[in-house]
Amino acid sequence: MSHAEFAAWVLYRNETGGFNAAERMEYMLAKFMAIYANSKTDPKKSRLYGVYDFTPNLKSPPIDLETAMETWS
Repeated sequence: MSHAEFAAWVLYRNETGGFNAAERMEYMLAKFMAIYANSKTDPKKSRLYGVYDFTPNLKSPPIDLETAMETWS
């Protein structure tokens, strides 16, 4: 796979999300739960929730192309 093709796939995946339908559904529901939890939380008393607080199978955000190139080379 050429670098140009890899970059095109990274752009596509960043725009459309992952290819796994279950992970996409989990991420969508986690986004909703984060919005809901933040609407019920006082930001002055506690931290705001993020999407990855509600995704048991996605532990951290995916890395971007620059980070991958620095890490893997």
